[in-house]
Amino acid sequence: MKDFLFDFLTRGYSVICILLSPFIKIKKNRILFWSWGSKRYDCNPRYISDYILENYPDDFELYWCFKKGCEPKNIDKRIKVLRWGTFHYLIRALSCKFLISNTRNDIGMMLFRKRKHQKYIMTWHAGMSLKKVEKDAVQSLSKGYMKRCLYDSSIADLFISGSRFQSKLYRESYWYNGEILECGCPRNDIMFCDTDSFKKTFCEENNLDIDSILILYAPTFRMPFKIDDYSLNWDTVKDLIKGKFGKQPVLLIRLHPNIAKYSNDLSFDYNRKDIVDVTMYGDMQRLLSIADVLITDYSSSMFDFSLSNKPCFLLVRDENKYDRGTYLGLSELPFSLANTEIELREIISNFNNEEYLDKLLCFNNKIGSFERGEASAKIIDWIISQNK
Repeated sequence: MKDFLFDFLTRGYSVICILLSPFIKIKKNRILFWSWGSKRYDCNPRYISDYILENYPDDFELYWCFKKGCEPKNIDKRIKVLRWGTFHYLIRALSCKFLISNTRNDIGMMLFRKRKHQKYIMTWHAGMSLKKVEKDAVQSLSKGYMKRCLYDSSIADLFISGSRFQSKLYRESYWYNGEILECGCPRNDIMFCDTDSFKKTFCEENNLDIDSILILYAPTFRMPFKIDDYSLNWDTVKDLIKGKFGKQPVLLIRLHPNIAKYSNDLSFDYNRKDIVDVTMYGDMQRLLSIADVLITDYSSSMFDFSLSNKPCFLLVRDENKYDRGTYLGLSELPFSLANTEIELREIISNFNNEEYLDKLLCFNNKIGSFERGEASAKIIDWIISQNK
């Protein structure tokens, strides 16, 4: 019954779009952005949007779409905010020449049907995938999501790729045969910038010493959920970090949205000065850019973070039970791997920076990384070329 109602509503929106389209002119300088199903103001769409405001402030008219209750407080005043599902949103969406998203969509997600002369850019949300996705993970995906995948690939005019590895996946596993722009990920451009001012602001906002070494702990979500897979004995790790890097460590905890509600069960004392909860911090990429060390598990953030050449450690307690499967074995990655906290302490103690940098260079050559800090600029060049 639920699927029937959904199909009925999407057909209804399709009919409305067909009836309205002849009366709505497409404006070639209008761009509509949405991220994570119109729930957030971040990731690749955000960095493209910011780049336009900084470099082409008078050339484009920018719109961002958000669902009710998801409108950000920090959005630039030059951006026009649309409420998802309203008639005003529908009219504006049909008038935008360019549509930019980072996750799969269908008519039910967009609430409008893409027009013939509109250009839809799929930026995705990873430049390099470790976890199996799309066609390679059909056993873990719902029928509804599969339908969105097929529709989304059918309407896309451009996919953005961060590596030859990812481009190959688009062809083989994403049901996509269109144009791929191999330019890197816009959200990773920040990893090539001087982020000292970002770190200074962050430390001031959280009453931290600017000379602190920031340890970002960012485990991802997997099934079945077990609280022990996400725990971390900070005090023992802290002493090792201080001894290895010679600075006072501060732990930044970034939990996946699916496990955020369990934060109190992880036994972290958020009243301590050396522990900061950044789960609700608006920009993960900004956190990666200011962090000095990353500890994660299967998250693709490891690849983004590695562009800074800073140490990344993997703590993976369930390596043989992971529900999604991986394209590469964890031992093939350039990051030191631990299956227990005892092993984590060992790999931190034995960390050799020169060996790590050599491994990173070899790995990035192996996957064919396109990351150069120029992704947003190349995407805008593509957009401008379409208008010519």
